Amino acid sequence: MVERSNSRFLAVIITRKSIIFLLISILTAVASWFLIFSSTNPNRVLDYISVSEPSDAPLIIIKNSNSSPQNREGAETEEPKNENRGAAKTESFINENRAKTLQCIENKVSPSPTPLKVYMYDMSPEFHFGLLGWKPERNNDVVWPDIRVNVPHHPGGLNLQHSVEYWLTLDLLFSELPEDSRSSRAAVRVKNSSEADVVFVPFFSSLSYNRFSKVNQKQKKSQDRELQDNLVRYVTSQKEWKISGGKDHV
Repeated sequence: MVERSNSRFLAVIITRKSIIFLLISILTAVASWFLIFSSTNPNRVLDYISVSEPSDAPLIIIKNSNSSPQNREGAETEEPKNENRGAAKTESFINENRAKTLQCIENKVSPSPTPLKVYMYDMSPEFHFGLLGWKPERNNDVVWPDIRVNVPHHPGGLNLQHSVEYWLTLDLLFSELPEDSRSSRAAVRVKNSSEADVVFVPFFSSLSYNRFSKVNQKQKKSQDRELQDNLVRYVTSQKEWKISGGKDHV
């Protein structure tokens, strides 16, 4: 009898402990699920969110917990409004500067550049157009062709790369004619050497060398060499050379 009573008493104790443990487990599970659902609630966000602007504009503060849909909508559209206003100001500033620039360009009158004043020696044709076969028709004192009537022909071809003196001489001669109607020129010929910026020596040196640098059997020196010697004697005897020592000669 005693053994049966003890076994019944132990069974009651075990049953009570099991019930208590079961209740504790159920409560723990319910609490865990409640915490999980609470933490994953999409409406549970920070009470205040501050959005910083890159400029000096004040911070936009959005209160999610108590703010109405109208307030949230106004806060969301505030930033685009500021951006639109900034873009409008920038466009207005650009248009204003563009208008001022165009006005300055229209009002600005660029002065004509001052042409280079060139004094050119009246040298014998043997140094320039005589190398192209030109000769004065009547007066032997004439050293320049009348380019309004006849311009001595340049051979062209490979000689074109050595034709700088030819074109410079023609341009200076043309600058003296009334037919030259160009309002601006790079260079003009002057008769008085004291007014000149530079002195030009009209010697077609490249053409002379290419055509007459070879020595014939009957010659002691080439025709090109003779021309160069004569040229040196002529130029160094001129007062313009003696004044500057040739520093302003080209």
